[in-house]
Amino acid sequence: MITHRNIIRKIFSRVLVLFAFTYISIFIFSIPQGYSWKIIDGRFVSTYPLYMIVKRCNNIFISLLELNLGHSMMGKALNEILFTSFKRTALLISSSIVLAFVLGVFKGISDSNKGNKNCASTKVLISVIPISIPDVLIAAIMQSFAIWLNKKDIYMFRVAGTGTLAHSFLPIIALSILPAFYIARITSLAVNDCYKKAYVLTALGKGCSSARILWNHVMRNAIRGIVEGLPSITSIIISNTLIVEYMFSYPGLTTSLMNHITMGDGRSSAIIIVFIGSFYFILNGLFHVVSAVVNKSNRREAI
Repeated sequence: MITHRNIIRKIFSRVLVLFAFTYISIFIFSIPQGYSWKIIDGRFVSTYPLYMIVKRCNNIFISLLELNLGHSMMGKALNEILFTSFKRTALLISSSIVLAFVLGVFKGISDSNKGNKNCASTKVLISVIPISIPDVLIAAIMQSFAIWLNKKDIYMFRVAGTGTLAHSFLPIIALSILPAFYIARITSLAVNDCYKKAYVLTALGKGCSSARILWNHVMRNAIRGIVEGLPSITSIIISNTLIVEYMFSYPGLTTSLMNHITMGDGRSSAIIIVFIGSFYFILNGLFHVVSAVVNKSNRREAI
């Protein structure tokens, strides 16, 4: 019963944070351009009534609660814009997460010393250093590589745009690189920690093969630590999505957001950024659910 209460409490707190994020975001985009404060007769006077900003913010917030998204300044239905953009961004992020997880786990296993204390740390440094590289630089390198291939009449990668699978390859790879190295670092630490456990030392003493020890003993227990680190990559992926979509002219949610901000469409910009924030909370919550399921499964096996 206590567990259920904790779950309800966490869900309630996350919903409150989401509502607060939604209202603050809408309020910021409800402030008109050129808004400022002036000192008149010793008093601070705003160039636009504050109550009008609050009223405008409340109207947008209520329309969102009623699922009435309305239209953009260009006359297009926002629900259609969000649906089309979301499909592309969801494909980009989901593919990047899968690729990052697969590459990160195998890279982490390779980086681990597997119980050998004298193992060199060069592989670990290769995983740590790329985490500090800006995603803009990664995207620029990927684009330069694609341009070089195109000059060689190799068109497996498209530099920008959308429409074919080849257009999605570079954005997916660019977005997955930093999370992959982050997962590799977590995997390496988890694997090294498992090799210190008594059950692994016992298996080594019995003469079990390295492959059997790695997959039957180490990875079955290390996966819990790896999955627990997944929520940490949510912010990395969401924040870098804006850079990747912009650099590759990928027409997703963040590109749509930048377009509406450029047009000065505050209402549409607020709704899109709320949608992106909601996507972040959902993705982060999904990672926590996966982590809880894996932990529960491991506890049952231990029993």
